[in-house]
Amino acid sequence: MRCVLAGVLLLASCHLADDPEAPKCAPGSHAENGRCQGNLVADARATIGKGCTIEPSTLVVKARTDFMFENQDDVAHVVTLMNGKLVEEIAPGQTSRFIQISAAGSFPYDVSGCPSGGTIAVE
Repeated sequence: MRCVLAGVLLLASCHLADDPEAPKCAPGSHAENGRCQGNLVADARATIGKGCTIEPSTLVVKARTDFMFENQDDVAHVVTLMNGKLVEEIAPGQTSRFIQISAAGSFPYDVSGCPSGGTIAVE
C-alpha cells in the first residue's frame, strides 16, 4: 500500500513541477530550459549577400564575444582579415565557425570575388 501511495504522490509531484507554458522572453532573448537566455550571436554576424553586398559594412562586437560571417551569395567566398590571422572559406548558404577577437581595434577584412570587404570593430 505504501508503494502505491508513494507512486501516486511521485506522479502527482512530477505533473505539478511541469511548466505548462514557456516563459515570454524579451526581444534579443529566447526560451531555453524554461528560462530566458540571451541571443548571443543573432545580431553578431556580417552577411555577404547576392552580388557581393556586405552588411553591415562595419560589424561592432565586444572583445572575446562570438561573431560569424554568413554567405547568402550563390558562390563560395573566402574572408581574410587584413592582418592575415583569419581566413574563412564559406560555402554558399553557409555560415563560418564562431570567431572571437580578443583585442580592441578596427580590423578590415577582404571578401574574395567582391570589390570590397568590411570592418570588424572590436570594443
